[in-house]
Amino acid sequence: MCSTPTNRTKRLFFALWPEPKLRALLFKQGRRWLHEHGKQVRSENLHITLSFLGNVPLDDIDCLCTAADGVKTPPFELELDRVGQFQRARVAWIGCTVTPEPLTLLVQTLNRALAACGNKIDPRPYHPHMTLARKIRDPIEPIQFHPFRWSVDRFVLIESVTHSEGVEYRVMRWWGL
Repeated sequence: MCSTPTNRTKRLFFALWPEPKLRALLFKQGRRWLHEHGKQVRSENLHITLSFLGNVPLDDIDCLCTAADGVKTPPFELELDRVGQFQRARVAWIGCTVTPEPLTLLVQTLNRALAACGNKIDPRPYHPHMTLARKIRDPIEPIQFHPFRWSVDRFVLIESVTHSEGVEYRVMRWWGL
């Protein structure tokens, strides 16, 4: 009988995961805005990262889930109202001009809970954004559009899996707000 090695890992992060209708709208709009600029992120991978964990030993996943079980914050409205670019990373994104206070509370509460599992807290200020395209070749001109409104009532734990077709994000578990 073979046993699973205890040093195996999964690449994980906590995120906000859009409903299929919003995901389809964002993907369609991203293709319209950025089709000539770079490689569009697949629709099924669109998300907003709350806390990136990296390669996590399988033995630590229960601790992370238990930590997330204790996170209680109110649901909130997210307004995706601006498109931007990270020049060095060559990434185009959609994000918020104003971060809702409940989202800031969610990130802070989640990170404090995850610290009990040995996760390091990112000291940088949190700026929610959803990557729409990678490998951006040229600067993106300002884009005028009607904001996308998202009623956020849950967060998820995602596993990032790399295979021959690229990266696939798989929801491992979700938590209601």
